[in-house]
Amino acid sequence: WYQRRERAIIQQWNVIKNKLNYRNRTLGGASDAAALDTAITLTKEEVNDIRSSLATNDLGNHLMSVDNLIQENQLQLTALNNIQERLIQMDTKAENVKSCDHPDYPRLGKKMKDLKEDFQKLQAEAMSRQKLLEKSRHYHQFLEECNDQMLWLDDSITNVSAPVIAKDIHAVAAQQNKARVMDAELAVREPEVNKLVGDGKRLLNSGFNDKLINEDIQKLELKLSNLKMALDDRKDRLQAAGEVHQYYSDINEAESWIKEKMPIAGSENYGKDTRTAEILVKGHEHLCEEISGYQGEIKNLESHAGKLIEKFKESEDQLTGLRSEGVLDEFVEDEVYVPYEVEEEETYNKDVLVPVTQETDVQQVKMKYKYLGEEGFAVDKDEVLELVEKTDAHWWMVKHPYMGKGLVPAEYLQ
Repeated sequence: WYQRRERAIIQQWNVIKNKLNYRNRTLGGASDAAALDTAITLTKEEVNDIRSSLATNDLGNHLMSVDNLIQENQLQLTALNNIQERLIQMDTKAENVKSCDHPDYPRLGKKMKDLKEDFQKLQAEAMSRQKLLEKSRHYHQFLEECNDQMLWLDDSITNVSAPVIAKDIHAVAAQQNKARVMDAELAVREPEVNKLVGDGKRLLNSGFNDKLINEDIQKLELKLSNLKMALDDRKDRLQAAGEVHQYYSDINEAESWIKEKMPIAGSENYGKDTRTAEILVKGHEHLCEEISGYQGEIKNLESHAGKLIEKFKESEDQLTGLRSEGVLDEFVEDEVYVPYEVEEEETYNKDVLVPVTQETDVQQVKMKYKYLGEEGFAVDKDEVLELVEKTDAHWWMVKHPYMGKGLVPAEYLQ
């Protein structure tokens, strides 16, 4: 009897224990079910808030606005990542509710499934918007860089198309140095422009059927080509300006030489005696030799002039072509200032050469008496000579127009 009674009590105890465990599981499942229901509701509201913020087609109308939209979308993606981590935790609670056979599990399971589907759709929309915003950023960045490059190209074309104003050979050299600087800058900019053109073509290939992109690509290529042609033309014009200055320098030197020799060649002083006549003959022969030797220089100047005329004709044809192509919007006329000499009338005496009456730094003296010096240096009374140096108190160094330098007693001069 005692044994049967003990087994009955133990059996009742196990029943009570099992019921208590079941009660504990049921109460725990109810707690998890209530927490899960609340989490699903709150997460659903957060998902809907994010969806409303993403429900826009605004992709920005300039680079800064696109950057702001990208930052906002990245914040939304961060929020979605946080929701994804919470969903993992909610799945764990849902499994607990299911294991407790809680009567609310079918309803909570459906709500959880719907929430996951909404979340996945929203995450896909956010990722898709992020890609669209990145493409929009590339587009606006392309337009902004195009604008910067075209401004530089327009300014550069204007600068290199400006008239070459060169007052002397130093001004030409300074402008040639500027042209070299522009050439170096163009060497840096050209790869950037070519890369920008490639970026624009990739945008078109990626689905951007934007007319503005195509127009900017064409403008960039045209302006770059125009700048290179205009810069080459400017370097040619500067080289021509330098040659013009060199030519005028040479021709002025030749003209000065001719003017120096002209009074001697045109002199009517044939000597008053045999000795002076012989001196004049020797001077004339020497002058003829000089003139004969200088003929080569004159021919070179004539040839140089012909080449310059031909070059300027070709340059003008190139300028006309550039203007017709729209490279040069305005007429470009170079101003090359050249040195020149003022013609002054020279006066001649029948027997004595009279020097040019003009203000000069050269000091002149006049012979008071006729003098016959060493090595055939002979001068007549009243001849005007150039004073070279007062050698000492008794002898002065003078220069005769065609006999050169010689010493004359100081007392013979005034």
